[in-house]
Amino acid sequence: MRKLQALTPGLTSVSVHNWENGHTDTFSFGLDRMVEEFLFVPKPGSTKERDSWLIGPVLNLKAKATEICVFDAAKVSDGPVCIWQADYSWPLGFHGTWA
Repeated sequence: MRKLQALTPGLTSVSVHNWENGHTDTFSFGLDRMVEEFLFVPKPGSTKERDSWLIGPVLNLKAKATEICVFDAAKVSDGPVCIWQADYSWPLGFHGTWA
């Protein structure tokens, strides 16, 4: 297996793993982004776990700004359905719980 030299100090992908069938659905941002912790946010009226949004901060190293990315948890590999970019980078660790 070829080893990939990481250009970022953190994670560069978002994944959802199905523990029942072993399938992992992944989106890779590339080496110019640093992914932090994403939250599952249920869609209104949802009855299944993957009937949710995944929302979380990503540090865009090229733009030197933090982005809030929103994914459809059922289609992570399709990429973000929405990206909002702050005017600057937020402190790392701004993950898990934020307003």
